[in-house]
Amino acid sequence: VHSAATIAGIAFANAFLGVCHSMAHKLGSQFHIPHGLANALLICNVIRYNANDNPTKQTAFSQYDRPQARRRYAEIADHL
Repeated sequence: VHSAATIAGIAFANAFLGVCHSMAHKLGSQFHIPHGLANALLICNVIRYNANDNPTKQTAFSQYDRPQARRRYAEIADHL
């Protein structure tokens, strides 16, 4: 179990765990809410927070020449 937890931790670290998932983990543990439900409760506010006109709050990783959040949230909205 220890090895599996370590591998999962490495995967989360490499995938840049998002704010919704991170907050859902804390919310679920504090209030005994299932993890999926906690994510569902937070996702609308997280999308609203991230989809702003000034993405300076977000880090631009080296593989991107500029923050990509607005374009990606627009793609998500198109699929919804």
